[in-house]
Amino acid sequence: MAKKSIYDSYSERDLVEAILSGNEEAAIYLIYKKYYRDLRYLCRDYCGSEEYLDDLFHEVYLLLKGKNGDWHPLSTWSGMATFRTWLNKTVQNYLLNNRDYLIGLREKKLYSEKEDDEDPVEKVESHYPSIEENMQKVLLLEAINKLKNQDQKLIILKELQGYNHTEIAQMVNILRAKENRIKVDENGIPILVNAKTIDRIKQQALTQLKKQFTALKEI
Repeated sequence: MAKKSIYDSYSERDLVEAILSGNEEAAIYLIYKKYYRDLRYLCRDYCGSEEYLDDLFHEVYLLLKGKNGDWHPLSTWSGMATFRTWLNKTVQNYLLNNRDYLIGLREKKLYSEKEDDEDPVEKVESHYPSIEENMQKVLLLEAINKLKNQDQKLIILKELQGYNHTEIAQMVNILRAKENRIKVDENGIPILVNAKTIDRIKQQALTQLKKQFTALKEI
């Protein structure tokens, strides 16, 4: 049975005010416990599959957190409608109005856009992966897939996609919430990972990857 949280008795207005005053734990409770299913449903309905669901949910998380990380978007809830109605409408509008960006969400730039960079066409065409290089990539992905720890697997994959440790920490918290793996302290407050924790888990993952990669090369 899940341990009760101190925020269970909070109203939506109490939670929003706590979040706007800088209470990150209240934000985690609001998103990951109180409205997690609602938000996941909206994201799943938008993308039509599970393939990009976690990335899409992460974008919704960043939307609510705001550009400055102060959760300012939540302040636009006036209370005229219920918070659930406002939240659903806000997320739906975001998904619809940012379709082009979200479709290309997982695409990463191949080159820098600085004016003094060399010709990007020449840069891309200057090197074609050899058979050996392609094989190395295949073995690396296979080694990653063999990692039994889901956090380790997510961290390595997301870092390869260019995300930093702070962003990956948010994704790990989302994954743990999805799998009901977020622990709480004696006061019922969620224990979340941060960038420092991600670095520690990454080092553990690299140790396992080295063993897996060596074993695969010997097959």
